[in-house]
Amino acid sequence: MNTKFKSIVTGAILEPNSEMVAEQLRKNPSFVVYDGQEAAQGDEKPLSKMKQGRTSESRPGRRNRGS
Repeated sequence: MNTKFKSIVTGAILEPNSEMVAEQLRKNPSFVVYDGQEAAQGDEKPLSKMKQGRTSESRPGRRNRGS
């Protein structure tokens, strides 16, 4: 059964263990069948979308709790 599904909202990949769950995901418009080809085509990874240099220490109003 190794069918995978991708959430169009969050991008999460699901691999259900039961056929009943797989059928529900097929019927749900928020999920599409995922074949694993998107990552191989060089799509931008979620971590690369994050802003660089923004840490908890650089946010105003936050304390560094390390010391």
